[in-house]
Parts: sequence; structure tokens; C-alpha cells
Amino acid sequence: MHLAAVLGREFDFDLLAEVWGQGEEATLGALDELLRQRLIVERSGTITRDYTFTHHIIQEVAYKALPRVRRQRTHAKIGEAMARLYGSQAETMAGELAFHFRQGGQPGKALAWLEKAGDQARMRYALEEAVGYYTQALALAQEMRAGPAREAGLRCGRAEAHLLGGAFDAAREDLAQSLAFARQIADKALEVQVLLDLADCTFHQDNFAASVDAARQAAALA
Repeated sequence: MHLAAVLGREFDFDLLAEVWGQGEEATLGALDELLRQRLIVERSGTITRDYTFTHHIIQEVAYKALPRVRRQRTHAKIGEAMARLYGSQAETMAGELAFHFRQGGQPGKALAWLEKAGDQARMRYALEEAVGYYTQALALAQEMRAGPAREAGLRCGRAEAHLLGGAFDAAREDLAQSLAFARQIADKALEVQVLLDLADCTFHQDNFAASVDAARQAAALA
């Protein structure tokens, strides 16, 4: 039950079996016992998880009963298992993977998955969600001291989400910082891209002089 609790309030059989590693029959037997005790219930439907705890308190108590180090290692194992089990489909669960790697004490992997989660959310126009993931990623990048190139890329992603959502002031702030980073690391390709994004942003703000200036700077570098 403790392993299932680390997976979350709802969980799938395949992932539980993959992480536990005791085989399908042993996993089914353990689940049958939890079902008999009415600690979990079986779900049905193609878009739901296979099982859910009957009450969130049951899951929370089981989760907190695990010692901190074991809980951390279990989160890391879950992240690795998800990446392995779901393959190319893992990107659709990027937020979950980021969470497990962050809780599992693997900030580098958590950062990569947070960025993917932001990209995925942005591409499906879940813009508030995208901004949230990029913001988490930026905080982690700063905590890790990942460097200006990494932070510039994340700010560009967040700026694009802001632009799509019409939050032009927020986008311009991110782009200005990205431009400073691009110049700091002498990355001309990044500088050109940021300048073009700034031209687009300021155009939508009806600041045509700034838009033309940014476009001219980009052309001079191209």
C-alpha cells in the first residue's frame, strides 16, 4: 500500500507492477487484499486510472508513514519507471514525471520534465498551466544555478505563453531578461530570436517604434 500511496491518490496497475518488480500475479494479489479491505476501489473507463484510494486520508497516512529517504527513493524509482514504461508517450505525463523526480531528489531530471510540461501545455493552449510549469522550472533552474542559457530558454518559453494569452507586459519582461542573457553568453542565434519575439510583442502593444527597432537589430545580426 505504501508504494501505491507514493504513486498518488489514483494509480495504474502497469506502473505499480513495473515499480514493485514482483510480477503481475503478486501485484494482483496485493491489490486484491487492498480491495478486500476496501482501502482502494477499482475504476472503469478508458480515461481513468485503474485504482483509487477510497479516501484521500488513507493515501496521505500511508504516504507519510514511509521514512523520508525511502519515500524520496521511491519517487525517483517511479519517475524512472514512468519514462521506461510509457516511452514516447511519457511527454504527455511530463508534469507527473517532473513531480516524482523533484520529490526524488533529482533536480536535473525534474527541470527537464518541467520544461517539457510547459511546452506541452503551451502547445495545447493551456496557457495558465504552461506559465505555471515554466515558473516552477525557472525557480528550480535558479536554485540549481543552471546558468543563463538555461534560464533564457525557459523565459522564452514562458514569454511565448504570455504572448499567446495576451499578457504582453509579462512577455516583454521575460524577453528583455532573455535578451540580456543571450548577449551575456554571446549567443547570436538566440539574440536574433528574442529580438524578433520582442518586435512581435511590442507591435501588439502598439509600440511601433520599439517593434521596428527590435526588428532592425535582428536583421543586423542575421
